[in-house]
Amino acid sequence: MESERGPLKLNLCSFYGGFIPPFFNFNPHNKNRTVIMSIKNKYSYLENPKIQEENALPLHNFFFSYESVEKAFKYNKKNSERYINLAGTWKFKYFENYESACKFGEPEKESDKDWDEINVPSNWEVEGFGIPIYTNEVYPFETNPPFIDKKMNPTGWYSRNFQLKEKKENQLYILRFDSVRSAFFVWINGEYAGFGKGSKHPFEFDVTEKIKQGRNNIRVEAFRYSDASYLEGQDYWKISGIEREVYIYSQPKNCLTSFDLKTDFDNETGTGFLEYKATARNCKNHSLCLEVVDNNNYVIDKQKISDSESGFSYKFSGRVNPWTAETPVLYKIIVFHHDENGNLAEVIPFRFGFRRVEISEGLLKINGKAITVKGVNHHEINSDGGRFLSEKMMRKDLELMKKANINFVRNSHYPHNHRWYELCEEYGLFMVDEANIESHGMQYAGRKNELAESDEWTEAHLLRCKRMVTSHKNYTAIAIWSLGNEAGYGKNFEKCHDWIKSIDNRPVQYEQDYDGIKTEILCPMYWSPDAIRKYGEEKQKKPLILCEYGHTMGNALGNFREYSEIINRYENLQGGFIWEWCDHALRKKHDDGRLFWAYGGDFGPENTPSDGNFCIDGMIAPDRSPWSHYYEVQKVYAPCEVKISGDNSDIAVEIKNRYDFKCIEKLQIKTNFSADRKIVYSSEEIIENFAPGNEFTFKPDLPRSENTGEIVLSVEVKDTTKKGEVKGYGEKVVAKSSTVPPETNKCKTKIESYLKNDFYEIKNSSGNFKVSLQSGLLTSWKSANEELLQQPFEPDFWRPPTDNDFGFNSPAKLGIWKDIHKRAELLKCDIISGKEDETVIIASEFYVSDADLNYTIYYNFDNSCDLKIKVDFNPKNLELPMLPRVGIRGILNEKFKNVKWYGLGPGESYPDRTAALKTGIWNSAVKDTSVNYTRPQENGLRWNTRYCTLSSENGINIFIDSCENFGFSVRNHLREDLDSGEKKCQRHSIDVPERNLTELCLDYKHMGLGGINSWGGLPLEQYQIPCKPYSFEFRFKVDK
Repeated sequence: MESERGPLKLNLCSFYGGFIPPFFNFNPHNKNRTVIMSIKNKYSYLENPKIQEENALPLHNFFFSYESVEKAFKYNKKNSERYINLAGTWKFKYFENYESACKFGEPEKESDKDWDEINVPSNWEVEGFGIPIYTNEVYPFETNPPFIDKKMNPTGWYSRNFQLKEKKENQLYILRFDSVRSAFFVWINGEYAGFGKGSKHPFEFDVTEKIKQGRNNIRVEAFRYSDASYLEGQDYWKISGIEREVYIYSQPKNCLTSFDLKTDFDNETGTGFLEYKATARNCKNHSLCLEVVDNNNYVIDKQKISDSESGFSYKFSGRVNPWTAETPVLYKIIVFHHDENGNLAEVIPFRFGFRRVEISEGLLKINGKAITVKGVNHHEINSDGGRFLSEKMMRKDLELMKKANINFVRNSHYPHNHRWYELCEEYGLFMVDEANIESHGMQYAGRKNELAESDEWTEAHLLRCKRMVTSHKNYTAIAIWSLGNEAGYGKNFEKCHDWIKSIDNRPVQYEQDYDGIKTEILCPMYWSPDAIRKYGEEKQKKPLILCEYGHTMGNALGNFREYSEIINRYENLQGGFIWEWCDHALRKKHDDGRLFWAYGGDFGPENTPSDGNFCIDGMIAPDRSPWSHYYEVQKVYAPCEVKISGDNSDIAVEIKNRYDFKCIEKLQIKTNFSADRKIVYSSEEIIENFAPGNEFTFKPDLPRSENTGEIVLSVEVKDTTKKGEVKGYGEKVVAKSSTVPPETNKCKTKIESYLKNDFYEIKNSSGNFKVSLQSGLLTSWKSANEELLQQPFEPDFWRPPTDNDFGFNSPAKLGIWKDIHKRAELLKCDIISGKEDETVIIASEFYVSDADLNYTIYYNFDNSCDLKIKVDFNPKNLELPMLPRVGIRGILNEKFKNVKWYGLGPGESYPDRTAALKTGIWNSAVKDTSVNYTRPQENGLRWNTRYCTLSSENGINIFIDSCENFGFSVRNHLREDLDSGEKKCQRHSIDVPERNLTELCLDYKHMGLGGINSWGGLPLEQYQIPCKPYSFEFRFKVDK
């Protein structure tokens, strides 16, 4: 049957009042088509949302037509003779604005001899042409849709020569751009080929009549902005150019043009269903031989079909293994297309899985089962290439996601490269595919719903959804369609929803459909744990899946465990998507040659639009190395939940398989009891065929031990069939005692004290000490004739603001606690008690008038080589704001290079972010305890510490403990080096100097990081530090 790959033939003249928009071009091989061969007034194309493309081929699903079985089975189009790769080095001419380009000439005619060079794909700003601009909330141009000022619209000309070894008469030659931002014209050998507008989706042009055997030239004129930019106002870098693959492929003139592949799975019978429908061009008397091949490369069905009036169609049903994110079983359909003479014309392979997606009983179900979304939002970002991701980088992202137990990815906020979908199916990740629609900037111009309601913008909205669904409808991994992000609400979105549902039955969601008119899933952003709990407590008609939560900006993602616990408690809370995967930083070279991660505001003059480091909000760094909170996600999303309850002789361990589909064949449970930091009892058990949702409970006996320290029970579960992959971990202190120092010096010597030159001088085996009567502080501590102190220990109530702290304006709201010791007035400093030859206690009392509070520091020296520093904190005004921390800080000399501690490790931990850490004895170089976040801020805390020991290269060890678990941080720079002051400024990790000192902070209390959002959300109440009296003490002991 002859069929055309194109839209329906409508009476367009009457529909559009006599004018046919250029985007309605019929198939170029239709003899009645209109192909535009030249263009006039090009800029008018950029300011008319009804003009989206010209001469572009109609949309179709992605596939590749191979010339042989051997090439097809390799499943790599780059191995095919029908593929001409146009990536690589191109000639490039950059213009600051469109007017400058017009004055220079016409891109298809000018010589490219003296042009610069550029890598393709890439974004030209990242290649050194123009200014990278990052904004979240506003457009980087005047908000006046659909217009773009010519004087403010950078323009780029591309040129490249390429070779066609042999031009075959029976072949079509199709030029394909996978993404160009924001709009472009293209010429082949000086002839106009077409126009495309809007990024993140492909454009194809038939260049058969323009291409020739031998040397050819392609020219592209691309524009940074167009009316499409009003629908592409996402929170990301506004950068331009050819940013995905560009190539030419050939296909027989009589060929398949598209196909629909719909699958279903009946969980009760294990039956899979496949329906295949293909359209073709000039294929009368042609035939298809179809093979369905399983994951072991066995052909499970084979059928030959001939053309019919409705095209080629095929159905299959049979016992299959379903595809899920946990069990990504892929099948292949291989289409052998033979012409009327029986010759093989093309081979088209396509991978797919059998699965069912539905909303049933108010729940999102896959293959009949309600699932929990352990998701993340994923942008395309490459610190060196802009928005182009190579397959290697995609695989790196997916490998890290799977290790973090992520099962769902939201393609935010646009369709991704087609290879991403294939790899997600291979690795096993469900998807939300999201249309490239975001008009966030309209909201900040006070016109939130304008484009969503405008008739002028209807087709622009619809076409973006059509492009997404038509291109990607055959991908199994896609479970949900999204209409876009933060683009207001109106009839245009309702039309988009209705069109999608007319051709596909998967759920459709849209966050800004607040009234639930069309969205099938309630998918809010940044609801608090309490808000989702309230939703879960009520019977609801729709599931709640947070499209964004857990904003991971800087040192963040506190209270993530609390979210998970609530989600697991209620059936209609089905998870969410963390914002987001990777920091959006671009690599930049400092004036001194050092490289650093740059963010908004690091490029261009001072008036360049910018939303600062709001793009630095990922689980991983720009080089794909995980931040600390990556491991928190890995633990909280773990497939096996381990709960330990009780203590002493009544301990219970409960293990639950939180996979939705996967049965763990052999689960190893390893139980350890550790007393005084040593394992005193260990056991192992194997559970076979541990089904999803199943629970296993056991009661381990607390072993008898002569040790007097605490006893920690830890339980680790592994899948022995997967090379011992850890599937879950839990621990609990099941017996407590006071801290016992590990093998410390137990000397007892006479203590000496005397007053000399306004100093109290004290001597014991830990060293010689001086307490100043003028400052009331310990100003000198010598051991083995070496001065250990560079700056006295003083009470400390401040931390360098994190991004979340800045979000709720911590410097203004909590600023009273900053540098409070500098505003403190010494009231008195006296020896208040002591026992001759055994103990000396010095008390220094201070008053801070602007806060109306007192604090007293007690220095307790004894003949057991101990120094104890105690602080009593007594605010009179309990209405003062919460405190960022409560502790002490001092500066030791630079020779303390290593630290050892017993507590949570090995990485940093905070009161509301401890799930990923284990209790143990840990060792680190001091320089390695800091975390160099892209924007410097508070970092490096080790919480729930029982003791720590700092070791000097001179053999001096300072042991520190307290009567309660505490936190510490140690670094080779000052806290002030991390603090940008009252407002954020452009600071980076390379701005933090390495100093010849060792700063030590010891915390009795430390405020949580918070994890609701980064623009006002506070840490949960249980992780705040209210203003009230506190008393705490730290003990120091020197061991030489």
